[in-house]
Amino acid sequence: MAHQLEDPRTAEHRESLRYTVMLKARDRDSARSLSIMLQLGAEDRGHVHQLDTYFALPGGRLKLREQEQESELSYHAAGEEAAGSGSYRTAKVSDPVAVRGALAAKFGVLGVIEKSRRALLWRDVRVRLDDVRGLGTFISLAVSAPDSSQVSGRAHVRGLREALAITDAQLLLGSYCDRLLLTPEGRAPGR
Repeated sequence: MAHQLEDPRTAEHRESLRYTVMLKARDRDSARSLSIMLQLGAEDRGHVHQLDTYFALPGGRLKLREQEQESELSYHAAGEEAAGSGSYRTAKVSDPVAVRGALAAKFGVLGVIEKSRRALLWRDVRVRLDDVRGLGTFISLAVSAPDSSQVSGRAHVRGLREALAITDAQLLLGSYCDRLLLTPEGRAPGR
């Protein structure tokens, strides 16, 4: 009997594939943003300290996020993170120090971002108020789903953008690491 390889498009393999719509912006007043979100009925999920290590992977973005509860590795295809929407894959990591060392040895480190994050949830939108070391304060609005046709939260993101009065001038493309790479000497100011 011939041995068949499992089709990677099966449900089990698709579990880690997510589609997202994201808006990221400079936050001029995090206390105001938090107040508006709570008035709108957002669920406050608390603070978390995060350390994100980006690796110099050709053809995409590989990020290891280390935080108190659990760590994860995420992969975005080239250009998708900057576009504000696209697909990504994640995997839980039980030994982030060892994984960081192995990936740094193989690919090299592109940048490291340290931040304090206040997480909220409003309907299907993840709202993040970030204080990024050396870069400033930001707000992001993100909706994820297992299938791109199920991303119905675009209207919610637009509505929150209006409620928070986020202007076009505040909008950012790409990741915090992209911002880091734009600074002199490839490091965040004040570091």
